[in-house]
Amino acid sequence: MKHLLRIFLTIILFSTVGFAPQWTGRTAAGIGNAYYISPSGNDANPGTLQNPWRTIHKASLVLQAGDAVYLRGGTYRESTIFHAGGTQTAQILLAGYPGETAIIDGNNYLIPSLESGNALLQIYGDWFTIRDLTVTGSGDQGVTLHGAHDTIDNVYSHHNWGWGILMTGNDDLTQNSRIWSNSMMNEGASLDSNWSGGVTCARYPDRCTIHANRVWENWGEGISTFESLHTTITGNVIHDNETNIYISDTKYALVQGNFSYCSPGNPLSAFTDQNALLVYDELGVPLPLGPGGTRTDSSDNRFMNNIFMGCTNNIFATQDQAANNLYAYNTFVNSTGTRAGYNANVEFVTGSAPNQRFTNNLIYQSDSIAIVQVDEPGVITFSHNCWSKSPPTGFHVTGPGDRIGNPLLKMQGSMESPGWYELTSSSPAIDAGAWMAETNVDFYGLVRGVLPDIGAFEYAEAPAFKLFLPLMVSLHQ
Repeated sequence: MKHLLRIFLTIILFSTVGFAPQWTGRTAAGIGNAYYISPSGNDANPGTLQNPWRTIHKASLVLQAGDAVYLRGGTYRESTIFHAGGTQTAQILLAGYPGETAIIDGNNYLIPSLESGNALLQIYGDWFTIRDLTVTGSGDQGVTLHGAHDTIDNVYSHHNWGWGILMTGNDDLTQNSRIWSNSMMNEGASLDSNWSGGVTCARYPDRCTIHANRVWENWGEGISTFESLHTTITGNVIHDNETNIYISDTKYALVQGNFSYCSPGNPLSAFTDQNALLVYDELGVPLPLGPGGTRTDSSDNRFMNNIFMGCTNNIFATQDQAANNLYAYNTFVNSTGTRAGYNANVEFVTGSAPNQRFTNNLIYQSDSIAIVQVDEPGVITFSHNCWSKSPPTGFHVTGPGDRIGNPLLKMQGSMESPGWYELTSSSPAIDAGAWMAETNVDFYGLVRGVLPDIGAFEYAEAPAFKLFLPLMVSLHQ
């Protein structure tokens, strides 16, 4: 609302320089023993700070609920499975030592064996946290979580043959991490199918979360979820992957407050089309979750308060297996439109699932590329959207409350910063949206008014203080 003054602070959670995780300052959740590992240690030692162990494998044999183990700086070339688990009040912690860089390295895809289905770190216990580490060069996955309530925090996972991070357990979380150049099996877009990606909630998890990460240049999906329920994908910066966000075979996912973009000339663009958001269905959701579940159409997924910019299609979504899907308060800007037959900024392909809504979205295309294409007109309900140019009438996408014309975005600074997409005071999108029960906040977490603005941002006059960087936590009043 343009008459509301908000005071907020936006804090950076990533840097583009110095890809090495630094100590976060948090303490172990556990209450048990603290152990230490060093490349110069010995597994016959007691595992103290003065006399550390040599291998992570040694820790996997010793750790119990409440214990913590810290890796001193250096490189560890091994693949380790942890079966021990913690509890909510006595969690297990595996972390880098304060101020040092610990790297778990697969030695150029030799550890574990190539495409073995294993990972450099595999966690099967519950309430297990991995923090402040680098994982790279795996012959298959970087890190896999299979227990419940497991957490990955401030981990750098890159240049792994398969997934950078794979979460299959209930209530698992990856946050504050940097995930890039994974799925090296598909480097150069060499595969027709069965590649991996950056980070995923997949293979039967419920209530899995991917939050506040930076994910880029993976030779597959950047962030994905499939064969899952209630996945939450929020506050991430995802760019220049083959597909930045992929939602398939899932119900009740929430994709909110993400910045997904493709930069011109990025390393993958010469080899493949790129999607900012891909919504599809391959096999259906197994219910109950598990390999024996009955396959059911995807449905009831929500996409709100996101920015999608600069990809081949900014959204490429099926109208089938998509009942009750909601696309609201998103900002779509300037697709490249280079996919033959599907060359629009907003692309909905064939299908007829009921109760799909596309509401309060801002769609800006500054050149001759199509702004929208819909294979099955009349299936999705469109209303209160701001289109920078009139959509073709045959697609039946104009609806009540629409605005047609230049949305007058701020367009200041870099297009790779969310502030570029904020509204100016004269924007026709201000006060033009329809109130929705599904959310009352915008991309920054600012509260929307009774007459909300269209797009990812609620206009605010002259914030008193604003330190901007693309992944944000907001304080407002």
